[in-house]
Amino acid sequence: MHQAAVDLFTPIHAGLIAELENSTLVDIDRGAAHGLLFIATFDGAQIGLDRPELSPAGWAGPFTVVSEAVITVTMSNPNRGYRGRKHSLWYCDAHREGEFGWYELAFMDSAFRQGRPPVEPNALSAHEAREVFTPVIGTRQLAWPVEELDLDDLGEFVDRWIGWFASAVVGQLQHPMMMPEKTTEGTWRRKG
Repeated sequence: MHQAAVDLFTPIHAGLIAELENSTLVDIDRGAAHGLLFIATFDGAQIGLDRPELSPAGWAGPFTVVSEAVITVTMSNPNRGYRGRKHSLWYCDAHREGEFGWYELAFMDSAFRQGRPPVEPNALSAHEAREVFTPVIGTRQLAWPVEELDLDDLGEFVDRWIGWFASAVVGQLQHPMMMPEKTTEGTWRRKG
């Protein structure tokens, strides 16, 4: 199943690269180290996409997670301490049991935490995010709903991330006005 996930990840990777290649000013490193498929840089801002990895053992959530990746946008000069955002991309069956696809989701620390982290929302592995999907209130929660990516129409996903990258380039990427940014309740299936 992991190989199927890797194969189905190609349109996500290709859609972002195609859009980034439209600008001759963006430097794209396709041989990026540390498990990245690419990292693109322009005027100190960066957008990067991880290579999908097999999800580590230990996830006991309400749905099955097979593979994981991360997408990131950061600024070189923080805007009031804010540097950027990361989202998780999980190949899982979050909506319907046995129906796998790539899903985008992101996390935040509890509102009781003092101060804002420099990168938020943030990405977590399924293992790190276990508490988010339990009925017990923990220190982490969803900041972005569990949304399936439509691999036949990635326009909204690509445009949104390229837009955040463009904002980072001009130093105007801002911490979300509210978190979670969208309703997260009921965006994944429960066990049983």
